[in-house]
Amino acid sequence: MNILNLAQKIVSIPSYLDKENNINEITLGNFIFEYFKSNIKTLQVVKQKEKDGERFNIIASNTTSPTLVFSCHMDTVQPVLSVEKQMDVRVEGDKLFGLGASDMKGGLAAIISAVEDLQANLPPIAIVFDYDEEYYFAGIIDFLREYKYRPDLAVFTEPTNLQILNGCRGITEVRFDVIGRSGHGSRPEEAVNAIEAAYELIKKLKISLSKKNTKQIGMNSINFSSLQGGREQDGRIIEQANAVPDIARVLLDIRISNSDVNAKFILKKLQELAKPLSVKIRQFTCNLEIQPVFTPKEKLQLVELSMSKVMGKFSYNKELDKTGLFEGAYVKPEWDCPCIAFGPGPRNTEFTIGEYVSISDLKIAKDIYKEIINSI
Repeated sequence: MNILNLAQKIVSIPSYLDKENNINEITLGNFIFEYFKSNIKTLQVVKQKEKDGERFNIIASNTTSPTLVFSCHMDTVQPVLSVEKQMDVRVEGDKLFGLGASDMKGGLAAIISAVEDLQANLPPIAIVFDYDEEYYFAGIIDFLREYKYRPDLAVFTEPTNLQILNGCRGITEVRFDVIGRSGHGSRPEEAVNAIEAAYELIKKLKISLSKKNTKQIGMNSINFSSLQGGREQDGRIIEQANAVPDIARVLLDIRISNSDVNAKFILKKLQELAKPLSVKIRQFTCNLEIQPVFTPKEKLQLVELSMSKVMGKFSYNKELDKTGLFEGAYVKPEWDCPCIAFGPGPRNTEFTIGEYVSISDLKIAKDIYKEIINSI
């Protein structure tokens, strides 16, 4: 199947998570599994099922010790506008539109097509198709528990506009309560407003984290994701207009460029900053903690050469602190190998009706993947 037809088919299969309507990436996974069985017979393809459920990863390989690994996630974000419009798969000029066209079904189609062309002469290789990347990375976590690879290179076929993404920030997602002191709304100066204190606390935390920025990856940042405040009563937060709020429940998504900025560091810094504000930090929990990763350019000469052969040039993304997390953040600490994201398609269109991938970039990505495979 030519790459455009393959990409159209893959994009047309819904693979977002919708538990109410029983939609996930299983149907797409079964299509990929059967496609390898029928068309790429030089690779063994297996399903790795999640422990308690029906979802699964797919691993296509010709060895238990690959020197090269490509990794692609099968799921997409949920349609947040019109399901019909976002799932409308169409070609207009050089663009293939549809949910997941860029993130990351374009790259997924490109690597399948590349391997299909080269199947008679492949190096020790594995291609991983995993689930749940857009949510809590359950698929890649399950995969790493079982597969202890030590490749020379791992490539994640994320949309990077055909630039090398050789690192990304990590994530520390934390939740905590800011505890103030309630009082009558007519005399707020006699109380400590927990909501106001929470706002000031996060402003001061941002300043502290700015001192921990790095040259390699860039800025640390905070997304003040959620705030629930009011008066605490019997373990609940209630609204009471004439009472100064004595509790503020905070959720933060902290993108970290410096590995020193972990949950322990955040808690200590919050406690320090809370004292001058006359509040306390309570019920601090870390929901997610992933360290930043970075691969030096000198370890990526093979990728640079492959791009140069196809495009006549190569380029790196110079704003690593403007990109999202990719699964190399999980893989690199486990495998200790160079990890990059590289693929067709622009970033940051996945929440719009206009998500697309350039057809010409699909073909270029495929040719670059083939060069990498042939050069390993």
